[in-house]
Amino acid sequence: MDSEAKKGESLVGIESVKTAADVYAPVDCKITEANENLDSEPELLNEDPEKSAWLAKISYEDSAPLDELMDQSSYDEFLKEENDNL
Repeated sequence: MDSEAKKGESLVGIESVKTAADVYAPVDCKITEANENLDSEPELLNEDPEKSAWLAKISYEDSAPLDELMDQSSYDEFLKEENDNL
């Protein structure tokens, strides 16, 4: 595969009956593998998003931009706050 993406560019697109969305590259990277299982089993995105429904595998040289991303604990807190604001 080995496609390239710059930080902020679309890595993959996700489509459903009601909407479409892009997933963006967190860093300048090479896309080394795409999860082709999702083509035939898109329901995995809802059923097992953290294990079998990975979207793409990437490689990168500069990991510094990753420091700007949330870790799991920060993301969980963000989701809690968002839910509290509904």
